[in-house]
Amino acid sequence: MNTFTIDANTIRAAQACQATNDVRYYLCGICFMADGRVVGTDGHIIAIGMPAGYKERVYFVDSADVPQDTVIKLQSKVPANVSELTFYIEEKYCRTDKGTLIPFEYVDGKYPGINGIIPTLPRAAHSTGFAINPRLITRLGQAAAKGTELHFYPGTQNDGVLVKTYNDFGAIDFVVMPMRTKQDNQFTSL
Repeated sequence: MNTFTIDANTIRAAQACQATNDVRYYLCGICFMADGRVVGTDGHIIAIGMPAGYKERVYFVDSADVPQDTVIKLQSKVPANVSELTFYIEEKYCRTDKGTLIPFEYVDGKYPGINGIIPTLPRAAHSTGFAINPRLITRLGQAAAKGTELHFYPGTQNDGVLVKTYNDFGAIDFVVMPMRTKQDNQFTSL
């Protein structure tokens, strides 16, 4: 049986950033990447979970039935009182450390390549100003674990803002994509 356990904060962050009812149906799930990263995006904001020890984790690589980068859609949100989830790949459910079962389904489709849009540190000097979309900033607060500090690294005008978090369970990075402002009708960092 192909199983793995991952902390719930990483899954909650990915769920907070995944799309809902999007025509790009593959964005309505979270992606377990073969290198251990867990990703959720709606195209405007991305959560990239890197659980502690993620470089040693490899999901699904040995399974002929499951592609290396797998998108799944959990049938419910992960409860706030849960610390970790164990995924049972063949049975299509995960079990919380509190004993709750959460079924999931595989989402057929290719998740977008994220490596090319993840900014790296150090960042270039930021623009002279940037617009903030409160909806996405609120989602950052919902996606981050309680007591987490958000470190913002703005870039140039057409570059996403890198938001880094640090916790005992691992790190979750976010990228907030540029938006067009009404004031000057130009792209600025969010």
